[in-house]
Amino acid sequence: MSDLSDTNCGTLDLVWQRPNYQTRWGYLQRNSERERTFKALSAARRNALNLSNFRINKHRYIILSDVHRGNGRPSTDDFVHNHGLYTYALSHYLQHDYRLILNGDIEECWKTNYKAIVEAYENTAFRLEGEFARRGQQHYVRIYGNHDDDWADPAKADRFLSPVIGRKVTVYPGVMLGDRIFIAHGHQGDPHSDRYSWFSRRVVRYLWRPLQSILKLKNNRAAENRLVRHNRERFLHQWARLNSILLIAGHTHRPLFHVSYDTATPAAPHYFNLGACVHTDGITGIEIDEGEIRLVKWQRNQWQNSPERVIFQTGDLSKLLTRL
Repeated sequence: MSDLSDTNCGTLDLVWQRPNYQTRWGYLQRNSERERTFKALSAARRNALNLSNFRINKHRYIILSDVHRGNGRPSTDDFVHNHGLYTYALSHYLQHDYRLILNGDIEECWKTNYKAIVEAYENTAFRLEGEFARRGQQHYVRIYGNHDDDWADPAKADRFLSPVIGRKVTVYPGVMLGDRIFIAHGHQGDPHSDRYSWFSRRVVRYLWRPLQSILKLKNNRAAENRLVRHNRERFLHQWARLNSILLIAGHTHRPLFHVSYDTATPAAPHYFNLGACVHTDGITGIEIDEGEIRLVKWQRNQWQNSPERVIFQTGDLSKLLTRL
């Protein structure tokens, strides 16, 4: 497997590690987060869009998350530097008849207002996404995360999102592909991104955004925060294993992909992560392509300075599902 550079790619080994609880208070905190994560994920699954007509050996999907597109200003918009890669990738997937699933935190609503986001990307990213939408309702599917959870309100989606896409857009808490693959953002149960998101949103808008603008800081903090990453990965994997589900999430910004057909492996990989579209060296996502599942990265070719797609790992989806 090739190096993903600053994208902090990992394997499921970290998910299976037993946590080291130093204090009783730490144990209670983590147990509470685990319980809330399980309940929130189960609720998201109950209310998910069910694509029951999914055909594992026929359909093609590209799944992306954590685009975090903002107002187009390099000082505060973490998506600006990957804007060209994103539109190039979408053009590729349109040409090859993929369906698009956007798995949360697509708009950076914590830092920026909707009008500014639309004005910045109306003629580029939104236009290409509209091309998917015009091909059919199931060709353009949206899931909300914590930074764009306003889309859970149909009135806001109708007012701001649907006009720029060109058709009515309903944004869901999750998506079921058939009866074994569940796609959700992964913030469910996270104290800072779910239960206390109202507070985190204000910190990001009124403290982080000014500091970022002044100090020229880049935001990939979720992937770099080991505690957040470890808890999220462990709880997401545990829930997926308990429910015999293949869970595809985002939120942590860290690509996570591990496929093994070794019967001696102690547990099947129930949880994959898409990574993000705000890495300093490219964007990552997961393709489901006529029975194959792949972790891919779009990056700039260092010699030709042109976009290129790199496949980092691939697996047989049917074989993987039989082991869940």
